[in-house]
Amino acid sequence: MAGMDDTLHLALEHHRARRLAEADRLYREILRRKIADRAGFIESTPDDFAGALAHIYLSGGTDIEFIRLMEWEAIESGGRKCIAEDERRALFEKAVARLRVLQRRGSIPRGVNLTHLFISMLSLALFPLVMPQIIRLIHGMEPTDKRFMRERENFLRWLGERLAGSGVNPAVPVRSRSRLNTTVRMGAAVHRGSSFNKPGQIP
Repeated sequence: MAGMDDTLHLALEHHRARRLAEADRLYREILRRKIADRAGFIESTPDDFAGALAHIYLSGGTDIEFIRLMEWEAIESGGRKCIAEDERRALFEKAVARLRVLQRRGSIPRGVNLTHLFISMLSLALFPLVMPQIIRLIHGMEPTDKRFMRERENFLRWLGERLAGSGVNPAVPVRSRSRLNTTVRMGAAVHRGSSFNKPGQIP
């Protein structure tokens, strides 16, 4: 079987020549092989949240061919069953289970919806290659630039460390959390014997 680069080049030639059935077959073959290459993705994930976030980026968010194939699949599938759907669903379930382990160890705050957290991690890691023109307009670099990739990895590690150590319980709605904090501050002020000059003013 031809190498993946040769297969992709051949698929693109078929696509340009409007031999769409053959291009479709080759695209599916390449994507299936790309997915198979990531079979050990979960087992190699670090045991800390910041490392896990950077790991997702380095494993998928730097492979422009993989991202383009995923975009092709999203456009062409039309709601039909995905390529290697059962295997991918099992992989994602393992990823969420791995986050659950990190949560029990205290690396992720309690109350976090782990399914939404994993979706957000994928979004943070994959967006630069999904929308490279947006990255170029905002940052001035291509997302495939080695300097950008180093910056992005470092930023995701920084962000992961702060999210893991925030201690905020996202199960409490933001508005409720705000009212709770206000009540606590008002109670502390009253306990200190402070007076309020204006309604709602907190010293």
